[in-house]
Amino acid sequence: MTEEEMLEVLKHNEAICSAMVGAMKALEYGVRTLIAVHPDPQLFNHTWQDIISDIPDKHIDTTAPNLEMFNASMSAMLGILTQQIERAAHS
Repeated sequence: MTEEEMLEVLKHNEAICSAMVGAMKALEYGVRTLIAVHPDPQLFNHTWQDIISDIPDKHIDTTAPNLEMFNASMSAMLGILTQQIERAAHS
């Protein structure tokens, strides 16, 4: 593969990553809205607490090219969601 072809692949992969980050950000705001308007925030929190510990084990992606980054990112976002859900339940 030539240097020019490698640069094209890199640009293509960067574009895919940018699109994925944009989609994830949109989903994040959608989830924040759902948390904020949930009719029973305490039930939401209780349900979340029941399932949160199983989420990483069920969705571990062993095919990810950077498994450490995948797991760290997933854990960080689960932590953020947990804080938001708990905050809504205690408001």
